[in-house]
Amino acid sequence: MLDLALLFVATTLNPQNDLGIEKFHPTRLIVKCNQKPSLPGYKTLRWMPQIKRAVIQGASTLTVNSIDRVSRMPGILAVERDRAAKIAYVPNDPRWTDQWNLRTMKVDLAWDRTLGSNSAIVAVMDTGVNTAHEDLVANLWQNTGEIAGNSIDDDGNGFVDDINGFDFVGEDAIPEDVNGHGTACAGIAAAVGDNSIGVAGIAPKARIMCLKAAQDDGYFFLSNNLPAYLYAADMGAKVLSMSFYSDSLSPAEREAIDYVFSKGCLPIAASGNDSTVYSYYPAAYENTLSVAATVQSNAKAGFSDWGSWVDVAAPGVGISTTVTSGGYTTGFAGTSAACPNVAGVAALLFGARPDATPAQVRNAIEDTATTLTQSPFGEFSNYGLVDAQAALNALLDGNARRKSALVRYVTPVGQDPTGVATARIYGRSLDGRMTISTSRTRLATVAAGRDYRDIRLGPNTRSFTIHDRFNQIAEINAPVSNGLAYPLIEGASDGGGLVYGGFFETLENDRRNMRVTRRSNGSVMLEGTFRRLPGTGFTNLVLRRKYLGTVTGNERIQLYDWSSNSYPYGTFVDLRVGALPTTWSKLDLPVTNGQNFVDYEGTVYFRILTDGGQSADTELLLDFALLK
Repeated sequence: MLDLALLFVATTLNPQNDLGIEKFHPTRLIVKCNQKPSLPGYKTLRWMPQIKRAVIQGASTLTVNSIDRVSRMPGILAVERDRAAKIAYVPNDPRWTDQWNLRTMKVDLAWDRTLGSNSAIVAVMDTGVNTAHEDLVANLWQNTGEIAGNSIDDDGNGFVDDINGFDFVGEDAIPEDVNGHGTACAGIAAAVGDNSIGVAGIAPKARIMCLKAAQDDGYFFLSNNLPAYLYAADMGAKVLSMSFYSDSLSPAEREAIDYVFSKGCLPIAASGNDSTVYSYYPAAYENTLSVAATVQSNAKAGFSDWGSWVDVAAPGVGISTTVTSGGYTTGFAGTSAACPNVAGVAALLFGARPDATPAQVRNAIEDTATTLTQSPFGEFSNYGLVDAQAALNALLDGNARRKSALVRYVTPVGQDPTGVATARIYGRSLDGRMTISTSRTRLATVAAGRDYRDIRLGPNTRSFTIHDRFNQIAEINAPVSNGLAYPLIEGASDGGGLVYGGFFETLENDRRNMRVTRRSNGSVMLEGTFRRLPGTGFTNLVLRRKYLGTVTGNERIQLYDWSSNSYPYGTFVDLRVGALPTTWSKLDLPVTNGQNFVDYEGTVYFRILTDGGQSADTELLLDFALLK
């Protein structure tokens, strides 16, 4: 309960104060002077000779001009406004003490400034939502253009009786949750706060739009996803929470996500739970804010996917939330849990500033995130751990500083014989004063965003440097003497195997290497990606590597065949099966039908896998890997 005296103080403040965002008393000032003041038009309420300060009160609401007049009165040495501090907000929801995720993201500190508003609609696109749950029902979105139960499409949107959302699987207006996954996600993002029951949602005043796009067994088909995307955008959702991955990859889905973003809604998606750098969708689309999962120590959750395509991180284990039976759990986990944590923060920000654009909310979340670095992954998300308090302040005050610029990869590199190739520099905060130059000339930027620069490669572009203002942040040397090459972007392993190094270690034939340790099952595995290849494909995979330790058996060098199915439902194709080299060995492997190995986004999945039974000290050293 709030102390009544404090509550009274809060009600005397001017909520429309034009002097700033903080709360100040509308008629009182603190002045510094050498003796108790007697000022025309002001009553001295309190004199504090110990610090030579007095509290004075005027008869009318203070303005900038009236404060300035007081500051120029005889004997007044300094003037400051009578600022009000608030009691630190803690919700009365009994399970609040279990919600470590909210404190980790400083949501409780953000609540000291605002609880958001019901103008923010978060669309939970999932297995449905228990619309009768005691901790959700009051926050369900209501379609005011529809009359419940009359079997008429009152608002003409193509959906009948869609009061709280829609079931795109059953084709009806009852998006009920049998699986339980969607109800858990909804509770994290926007369960009712301060109702003395259950948990507190991150955006406790936001409205939950219930979109059932998944079957009860948890599978999301594109035919259900696409209309759900469009419904969220057209019906006014500000945030789209998508705790699913890899089940579909298509140009139609990308266009739907872009449409959602263009309509003022921020799509947020789980990165996936396979501990890989392989990019999953819809998280890896450029207009989606993708989320990795962390544990309580802020380390990457062991299952969480990661890499250059993952934007931020949020708690994803042991999360307290609502369940479809009507109760609660303390054990919801996965990037499925991390996603609605970020969706809730976004809804809180939209609630505090309803006119904000998706780009502004996303920028505030990313720019204020806390950088997380962990060996051997390095920075396992592009921006870091979400900080709700800092993001809110940045959005409302406009004072966020962009993170330091960083280059994560460049693709392709080398000399283009025709002089028309475009290469992408990808990283973080690349929207500053960037210059990209060879020893002789500056390379032209043809497109740019917060996280990328597209540059024109000429016929003589063998190497170039990248500067942010006066600081060199990267030097790129082409790995081949002529022609274009697409370098390996990043690598990962699983099952106890670790990967040290990435793009810069595998770019050139030099003494910098990617190092891959043995997995617990006795094999060595490296998963890696090449990005932004043309749909026409490529003709060769070139790499140089060797193995340390007492090695035995064979290695398989493979590429994923997208024509066989969407990952992970298709097959890898062997380009080589042979003995493990113990000295440096270069391979130039021809690839037939190279277009089959490139997905719709221009990504190629690469894998090296050895037989089991390797000694504990076995390691793979990869000097370079590229597609030509």
